[in-house]
Amino acid sequence: MSVRFWARAPVVAWLLCALMGHPVAAGSLVDELSPVEASGQGSVLLEELIRTSVLGADFPTTATTPSVTYTFDPASGVFVRASGSLGPAFAERGETTGKGKATLGMSYLFASFETLNGDDLDGLQQTMRTTGAGGALRDTLSFSSFTLDSHVFAFSGTYGITDAWDVNAVVPVVYTILEADGKVDVRVAGSTPDPVSIDADDSAFGIGDILLRTKYRLTPSGRPLQVAAGLGLRLPAGEEDDFQGLGDWVVTPFVVGSYVLEAFDFHVNVGVDANTDDEERSRLRWAAGVTVQLGERVGLLFDFLGSSAFTDDEFRVHSPASATALRGRVERGDNIFAAPGLKFGLTPSTVAFAGAIVPLRSDGLQAEVVPTGGVEWTF
Repeated sequence: MSVRFWARAPVVAWLLCALMGHPVAAGSLVDELSPVEASGQGSVLLEELIRTSVLGADFPTTATTPSVTYTFDPASGVFVRASGSLGPAFAERGETTGKGKATLGMSYLFASFETLNGDDLDGLQQTMRTTGAGGALRDTLSFSSFTLDSHVFAFSGTYGITDAWDVNAVVPVVYTILEADGKVDVRVAGSTPDPVSIDADDSAFGIGDILLRTKYRLTPSGRPLQVAAGLGLRLPAGEEDDFQGLGDWVVTPFVVGSYVLEAFDFHVNVGVDANTDDEERSRLRWAAGVTVQLGERVGLLFDFLGSSAFTDDEFRVHSPASATALRGRVERGDNIFAAPGLKFGLTPSTVAFAGAIVPLRSDGLQAEVVPTGGVEWTF
């Protein structure tokens, strides 16, 4: 785990000190990063960075299925624990909570973004040359330093409407810090405008995008193979310009399969984020992995999480310097993350987890490692 994570330990006292120690954005973090608008210029490279940063801050969400699940036993007339496996943290499995059972949870993750398409953000310099109505145009973006940190506290609740049907809600609270020093230089051939400086040192605190999910188990309980289907709805409650939400309504149908073989709980998920506001942002999402149960109260987690865009995200930037709207795009990307971790039972109904999310590809904005942890209580 990074040194920066331990320097910013995830405790409430630290968070309160951080909030008092950093100015909270009066406008937005994007305003801090986009002084070119006031200059009458338009930078395609800067807009690409902002759009990529918004996607980079779209973090995995904990599973709807809690670690402890129950099913009704007709012989005894009571609910009994359904599975010996504590299950994954971020992937889904086919089991459901159990009728009338509820789970409350809180998770935390910290991301400090360090690279853009494999290049270090500190010292980053990019140049794009194109042709507008005013002639040949050069767009240069450079940073002497760049830091974008996100602290995400996610509060979740799951309730079993029936033995096979669960509903779930996740409300994230996000604290984002932006510190950047750089410049943007947009000029048409023959012109000599002064570069526009970027001097950002600000933070934002707010609710992220709210996620509502439901899942229905299609197979009888108690069998090694479990199959379920679900639907998610993402509400754009987070502020996109503070890198705390996508700013779009997203509907996600998904299917889940899991199989228990002695101490091994295998699972696979496939879903589609159908973006109803901007179809170019729609993505395929998947997860696969195994939980190895080491006794009743300890589980080792080995998961892979992935997402893939279907198309490039194309956009236009108005640039008076070129007397035309410049075309730009964020190329479609494929993200794959390893998510190792550990789950451990604190009590028969309370389970904690700790782990990390590690990018395996360099597409887009990435952190070297994302430490994460949480706790949940089933009653």
